[in-house]
Amino acid sequence: MRKALFLCALFIGLTVFSLQAQQPPARNGQGHYRIEAMRVSFITSEMQLTPEEAAAFWPIYNEYRDKAKAIRQSGVELDKPVMDLSEDEAKAFVEQRLNMDEDLLKLKRAYYLRLQKVVSARKLILLERAERKFKEKLLREMRRRQQKQQGQHGPQRYKR
Repeated sequence: MRKALFLCALFIGLTVFSLQAQQPPARNGQGHYRIEAMRVSFITSEMQLTPEEAAAFWPIYNEYRDKAKAIRQSGVELDKPVMDLSEDEAKAFVEQRLNMDEDLLKLKRAYYLRLQKVVSARKLILLERAERKFKEKLLREMRRRQQKQQGQHGPQRYKR
């Protein structure tokens, strides 16, 4: 069973990778596609999705992620330090951020209702945990690589 699940996750990851590879390259190159394939595989495994569930789950979930990303990107960014904002500018910024958070929550609620038609509520709880675990795993790997890279080059010292 685990072998079949792994093969399913691998197949889905490769499918996502090949579909994304047909699109123009992202600004951060091929590494982005590898990370996305790893994310799909990791979450599929953690949620213990069957092949049928995975086939129905991933299109809905990817649509949700795309819409959530669009909402986050439409948010207003500060163009000056916080301490340089007037009180009115700060209030406006906070209000915009709260509105963005409300939009994200509404989107999440709508998509989770759609996803419950495909997978159980228990698996949606596992989704939340899997997303968090994957982010933590990715951060640990990035730190490990950064430390390894610094170790190869040694500490930067100035000659006198």
